Amino acid sequence: SQLLVGSSKNVISDAVIHNADGEDMTQNYSISYKFGLLTLNPRPLTIRTPSQKWLYDGEEHYLAEFEHIGGELLEGHAFADPAEVNMKPATLMRAGEVDNKFGDLIILDENLKNVASNYKITQECGKLVVTPRPICVLTDSATKVFDNTYLEATGATADKSSPNPLVEGDVIKLKNSTRIRYVTDGVVYNEPANAFDGVTITNRNGQ
Repeated sequence: SQLLVGSSKNVISDAVIHNADGEDMTQNYSISYKFGLLTLNPRPLTIRTPSQKWLYDGEEHYLAEFEHIGGELLEGHAFADPAEVNMKPATLMRAGEVDNKFGDLIILDENLKNVASNYKITQECGKLVVTPRPICVLTDSATKVFDNTYLEATGATADKSSPNPLVEGDVIKLKNSTRIRYVTDGVVYNEPANAFDGVTITNRNGQ
């Protein structure tokens, strides 16, 4: 017999052969066996996960929820509560997007045993999206009397008047900055050579 999903040989022994009158005729045969195969296929289910969008804030985001939308669980079986049991939901911290997919869905029987292996679960996935945080970078200013050496100011800060300040723990560094050696007419702005690639923002671990 086969109770759980999978396959096994249909092994029998001691076959008995009777004639039309019900008499045992087994001793008149030399019996060999070729066993069949018993196969239980997983029961199909479908769940749907939601989508959510966040502004980058340095935190890891996830949604521990889903909706059962297709297929039937056997009586006495139920999905574990994703808010109480870690079912490895997708997570996202950096700007970008990922499928909101669970890595380990759990279905419990009456004895709280995980029987999810007996189900084939299709996930209709929403999206987790983290959008880039808009900030204004202020480069330092500097002044000195001409001495035939370069004047350079490599510091930078985030504009604190911005509605979205720099995330706590993140640090701004200039990859390159303007530098001058000779007296010039007018003002020279301390602008990275390439404004987009000229700034890097890392967290407190340098990542």
